[in-house]
Amino acid sequence: MRRSTTHLLLLISLAALPVTAAEPGDAQAEHPVLKAPTHLYTEPNAYLLLRMAGDRAHFRYTPGSLDRAANLQQRLEVVSRGFERWTKRHIEFIVYILTREEWEQTGYSVAYGIPVRVGSNGLAAPAFGDDETVRLWAHLLDGVLPSVPGRPLRGTPQHAATLMVADVLVQLQASEMLVDAIGLGGDDHWVRGVMAHLAAFTVSSRLEIDRLSDLELMYRQLIEKRGAKAFSVRDYHAEIGIEDWLWFQGQFHFGARALYENEGKDALKKMVKLRKRSDGVLRGERLLRRYKGLNRWFRSSFSAVSLRTDR
Repeated sequence: MRRSTTHLLLLISLAALPVTAAEPGDAQAEHPVLKAPTHLYTEPNAYLLLRMAGDRAHFRYTPGSLDRAANLQQRLEVVSRGFERWTKRHIEFIVYILTREEWEQTGYSVAYGIPVRVGSNGLAAPAFGDDETVRLWAHLLDGVLPSVPGRPLRGTPQHAATLMVADVLVQLQASEMLVDAIGLGGDDHWVRGVMAHLAAFTVSSRLEIDRLSDLELMYRQLIEKRGAKAFSVRDYHAEIGIEDWLWFQGQFHFGARALYENEGKDALKKMVKLRKRSDGVLRGERLLRRYKGLNRWFRSSFSAVSLRTDR
């Protein structure tokens, strides 16, 4: 029997925007449009956090969250090793596992439950799920949360489900870090988006192929929530709301799939070579000319008219 879409992936590619600096400010306020994790934030105060070193993923975690930190560390170690095999670039991560109170004290403007990038190679993620993270992700996912077998050690199955979704975004941001490190950001936001999705799609295809059908179903749902051609690529900007940002992630996923279907398991390596042949910049126009499938995806995914009022 086909698995339900409630079995959300633990591997989904996230392509955030070019990261821009953002200093900690006021804590997340109630607002109808929640911010997407498109900025680079400062690292949290780690004075009271415990340490857990790894080969490639180093953790600072709040007391009581050791099991969660160990599980996520194991996943990121696998991802980093895969990235190095495919791109010859050694990637290490520093991950901070924080309570809601620690998150708010740091002043991140993104809602607790949605991981953010911090520092040059760090990530901050929630330590625990709670009723607020359940409301947040139930809204973003139209009431569909991943199923959690058994009884979690802490909180309800719904609380644990929101941590599963948060860890999806952690892995997506890890894919983005790889793209930054190997210079595949390209000359436009959509190029960087597709490249980061390509990194994560490669992980899924080569390490967890049984999850790809769930991945595609979820991304199609995210696209349908706003509708086909809901936005122009020019609408993808640093202050975008998270619901619209998730729509773009759905589109970028299918662009990455088009490239992967054309170039196969060595797609990332071939993108690096193409960048080197293009004076060090991966240009969107050249990609669209070179790959017919990517060109068809681009024309069918985005509107020609921007909704932005500042252009």
